[in-house]
Amino acid sequence: MSIAEKKRAKFERKTEKYEVKVHPQTSRLYHIEISKEAIAAFLETVSKDNQSVQHLEYTPYARLIVASYLLDQVGEDFGEVLRNIVHDRESGGFTLGLEGVTENTDEYVIFATAISYLLGTPNHDAMSGKYYARFSVQDTDSSDSYLRQAYRLFTLHTDGTFVDEPTDWLIMMKMIEQNARGGESRLLHLDDWKELDMYVNHPLSSHKFTYKAPKSKNIDQEIQRLTFFNHNNKPGVCYIDQFVYPE
Repeated sequence: MSIAEKKRAKFERKTEKYEVKVHPQTSRLYHIEISKEAIAAFLETVSKDNQSVQHLEYTPYARLIVASYLLDQVGEDFGEVLRNIVHDRESGGFTLGLEGVTENTDEYVIFATAISYLLGTPNHDAMSGKYYARFSVQDTDSSDSYLRQAYRLFTLHTDGTFVDEPTDWLIMMKMIEQNARGGESRLLHLDDWKELDMYVNHPLSSHKFTYKAPKSKNIDQEIQRLTFFNHNNKPGVCYIDQFVYPE
């Protein structure tokens, strides 16, 4: 096995309850499959404990409880595996799902809550007023953001640009798809960006630009952001074209 193959496979593992393997589309991601039995047992425990979405919204510590319920089913090391993947510069991401066990979107939110709280504490989402956001992308929309407009080109960007909380990771979940074709998310690993060095060394890379959010985001404050910054002696980036206001 080559050094590159060893790097790609370093978080691969298979247990009785879950399997982690290199993603078939890119070696930058991992794909995680949790057994249907473990997912069903997790959802059953959540239901018996009356852990509804509303209860999770109102009671922050309950989100940690549902995270512990997931660990009860898959093993205590599962959280460490997730954290190792997202903190690893070579990868940084994974895909996983509920394996068709349920189509209840509230249970999707509860499952995503468990995963997110194994990684850390989510930022408050001003747009929804909650610790998560759930919205529809439809064929007609009058939003002031491209986020909900199905047929608009959503340009390359990083999330969390116009908030003052650090955004270290992001969970995205497609819950329902009807009468739609295409629309997949495209991710670019910063180290795979061919022009990275050119832009990192540009004079404007160290200039703080002003970012303002549209009204729909429910954020009034202006944020000053560097486009590029140092993170563990590697470049990080923070940019979205729609909300930057250069002088």
